[in-house]
Amino acid sequence: RERGTVIVAVNGDAKRSAMTETHHQLNLTFPLIHDAGQRIARLYGVQCWPTTVSINPDGIIDRIQFGSAHIHRVEEREKQAV
Repeated sequence: RERGTVIVAVNGDAKRSAMTETHHQLNLTFPLIHDAGQRIARLYGVQCWPTTVSINPDGIIDRIQFGSAHIHRVEEREKQAV
């Protein structure tokens, strides 16, 4: 609560080196956690990558987005056009 928005990324690749390389290539400024055993993914019901889980300050999941954000924006525009 005190820190505001916190971003943490979880990488499910079996190789930790792939995660480290991605972190450096993309110059990420937030932590990237290795989840080769898929423990965190199972906890949040993640079945595809990327999945975004938004958790509110009370620790309750507000929203889950499967896939890239821009894909969903296009789908929403198509729904509105119909």
